[in-house]
Amino acid sequence: MTDDGQLDPYKPAQIAVFGAKGSGKTELAFRIFDTYPFDRVAIDPNGDLTMPDDAVDLEIPIPARWPAEQLAKVQGDRAKRQTLYFMPDFHEPTYKDDMDRVLGMAYSHGRCCVLFDEVHEGAPANATPPHMRRDLRQGRHRDQTLILVTPRPMTIDPLVISNADRVYIFDLPSPADRKRVADNIGKPPATVDAGIAALGEFEYLRYIRATKELTHHDPLPADQVKHHTGASHPATKS
Repeated sequence: MTDDGQLDPYKPAQIAVFGAKGSGKTELAFRIFDTYPFDRVAIDPNGDLTMPDDAVDLEIPIPARWPAEQLAKVQGDRAKRQTLYFMPDFHEPTYKDDMDRVLGMAYSHGRCCVLFDEVHEGAPANATPPHMRRDLRQGRHRDQTLILVTPRPMTIDPLVISNADRVYIFDLPSPADRKRVADNIGKPPATVDAGIAALGEFEYLRYIRATKELTHHDPLPADQVKHHTGASHPATKS
């Protein structure tokens, strides 16, 4: 990933984004996701993401492999990006397994980017399902990039934080959430508390694992912060 937040698709990364509702976390996550030039898939439990017009909905049953008709067309050493979208149905008893099967499909596909909004639904502490567990530990070996987003880091598998190459931290009102992040990035809780207390509207902290740096960043542009607000999902059915 470069300093401006763009992903290097040839260097798989794990990225965690935390923040209270309305803090800007989803918009930042989508901004990173949108720079990725190869195949990608978004898992969106609450239907909050505004996807591009060419996004294709995944339907139940989730295929074990990336759907053949959506495989990228190779152009030289690069591929035309394909975007898949999955919004689980909470009324279905299999909704958690359905989300995990999307992760299994992505892992089998190889180089791709997964954006998982509300990741506490897919990587709950002490109950992480098998495909997510494998992705957290081995996804880099499959050139898989993960962008994992939640308002409650206290409720998720600690590997989401401790394995992340970058952690983006918006406003986190709960002391327990702040401490969970601090403990898993190796920073004193008081340092994280002070950094978050100093944030203005839509500002955020960024932690880089390679350098151990925790830095304060300006807010996203206003037009990007409101990108998803009140928007419906326009993706076309497959």
